[in-house]
Amino acid sequence: MARDGAGLLAHLGIEAAHVVGASMGGMIAQDLAARHPRRVLSLVSIMSSTGSRWAGQPALRAYLYFLRDFLRPPPASREEYVDRAVRFYRFVGSPAFDRDEQALRDVVALSFDRGWSPAGTARQMAAVIAAGNRSADLSRITAPTLVVHGTADRLAAPSGARATARAIPGARLMLLEGMGHDLPRRWWPRVVGAIADNAARAADPDPDVRRFDSGRRLERDR
Repeated sequence: MARDGAGLLAHLGIEAAHVVGASMGGMIAQDLAARHPRRVLSLVSIMSSTGSRWAGQPALRAYLYFLRDFLRPPPASREEYVDRAVRFYRFVGSPAFDRDEQALRDVVALSFDRGWSPAGTARQMAAVIAAGNRSADLSRITAPTLVVHGTADRLAAPSGARATARAIPGARLMLLEGMGHDLPRRWWPRVVGAIADNAARAADPDPDVRRFDSGRRLERDR
């Protein structure tokens, strides 16, 4: 999928882009930055991990939730699909913030209408497992990097974010208090601003300053 991203940029005539990915998208973005460095101006990895078995693993309750969910038959209707997705986000979402469930239902329904594939979901999970540990590859990333994660993420433990920030030279880590495996509106301005700030680092003409000025600084917002 990282190769697909690089190929799409080439097809569109875009030499390089600022890349942001969340969850599995963060893993793909990491791989793109590591394997196709000339295509990535800056990188933001959100609620993701390195793929290591020792960091970023789901909580035990999350494993049990997924096991129970995968043993169920696939949703038989649009309504059932939406209801199941809402239950999922109640479980993995941010416990410290209110959630607009009607807005969530609308987005999930649009996703279903665009094209839903139970097999596709299973293949995505298999891809995450098959990708393995990217830590060694991440050490080759030269793009300015920001790692964003919630302190209350049940699906990908915050240790995955810390491991990612340690693996990427000069990466900045931003932990958001009370955020789970979603992006609550409370944090949208902070995250958008941080993405813009990270992109601005790519304009620094001195690559050594660009890569290492952060001192791997830890940012914690409350």
